[in-house]
Amino acid sequence: MTNDKSRVSFTILALVQSTLIFTIALIMIPMPKIANDFALSSSQLLLLQVAYGLPFSGLLLFGGRLADRYRGLRMFVIGLIVFEASSLFAAFSPSFEILVSMRFLQGIGGGGASLLGLITTLPMLQVFCLDRLFWVPVYR
Repeated sequence: MTNDKSRVSFTILALVQSTLIFTIALIMIPMPKIANDFALSSSQLLLLQVAYGLPFSGLLLFGGRLADRYRGLRMFVIGLIVFEASSLFAAFSPSFEILVSMRFLQGIGGGGASLLGLITTLPMLQVFCLDRLFWVPVYR
């Protein structure tokens, strides 16, 4: 039972983490259409791309620290809610400024929902991460 629970938890975490990373590159596909719709310059397009990556990468460790302090699962859920809400608003943004703001909030939510925050929550994930870190089996 515990092994099945750990597998399901790890599968969900892997899907969420890959989605968060995928979102960094996802903006490249609709970039020409966005540039035409909002009449953007190349520097504005660059800002649109890095608006997600900078807060995401900057909050990875801080999100883990918040998860240590306020429980990993709670921070994970809050991060996902922020990420999903900002994704929904970004899809219907009427202007470039709102779109960049929502991308920034996506990065904040993604950093809060990072895998680092859940390592302390799920013991099986700790073992898995240590196993991959040192390339040797770790048993507890």
